[in-house]
Amino acid sequence: MKKNKGSAAVVLAAAAGWLVVWQIAGILLKGSTGFAGPLETAAALAGLPGTEGFVSSFASLILSTAAGMILGTAAGLLAAFAAFRIPPAKSILSPLRGTFSAIPAAALALLFLLLNKDVSCAAIVSFLAAFPAGYGRALTSADSVDRKLVEMAEVYRVPSDARLKYIYLPGMRASLAEAVRSSLNSGWKAGIAAETVRIAMGGSGAFRPDAAGGGFAQFLAWTCAAVIVCRIFEVLIMLVFGLVLPKGKEDDN
Repeated sequence: MKKNKGSAAVVLAAAAGWLVVWQIAGILLKGSTGFAGPLETAAALAGLPGTEGFVSSFASLILSTAAGMILGTAAGLLAAFAAFRIPPAKSILSPLRGTFSAIPAAALALLFLLLNKDVSCAAIVSFLAAFPAGYGRALTSADSVDRKLVEMAEVYRVPSDARLKYIYLPGMRASLAEAVRSSLNSGWKAGIAAETVRIAMGGSGAFRPDAAGGGFAQFLAWTCAAVIVCRIFEVLIMLVFGLVLPKGKEDDN
């Protein structure tokens, strides 16, 4: 217990130290670059709800990103199961996964926005980031299932839904949860990155920081708000996922 308290104190002290460094940098750079420190960012965050266009643009971002990361995660899990059950599917999906994994989210966002910067691509970029993350980890998770149980189920012709419920899901619980977490995490980060690029490009309908009122501070505050809300979404989805997923042997001990 004392060790945990000591570790927490060290982390808090380190975080406080970096906040001080950030504030000093904000003071030194504000005049020449408009850079904002944590105090200015916190003040801007408190005032964001009253900023023109914030509520509509922010709600649109959250809904788009949530849709993209949830659909991308679901598609990744289904694709992994298909690849596990049908070997040719694994060969077909492998180049797709490798391509999406190799391209940075910001590059994908820039590519879509160059085609049309007035249309948010957060959902698409979030989906493309979540899919390979969920697919890769879920496929690795499926490979860890006890092959003897799988072979026994095939011999006794156990129905597919029973195999999924009593063999695959319990055996994959921990690693599958990590696959979902990784996929959701990649999805919302990509969605925020896409909208951030659109704001920088001045896309129609995107949030527009008020330069006269500390534009950079508002931009940082907007990003912090998006990260916090998306992180809450991730935690809530993981809680629901943990409730609906069948328990494995490790949970019974």
